[in-house]
Amino acid sequence: MGLGGELGADLELTEEFVRMGLDELSVAPSMILKLRKKIREMTVL
Repeated sequence: MGLGGELGADLELTEEFVRMGLDELSVAPSMILKLRKKIREMTVL
């Protein structure tokens, strides 16, 4: 299941989206690296 738009790019909600089981987040190209960094930081914990 996926999510897109402005909500998908909300870095404060990224961890919650992953917990909910979302495996696709469609975001603007300018947000891709920031989102990847956020997800990687989550997996380190």
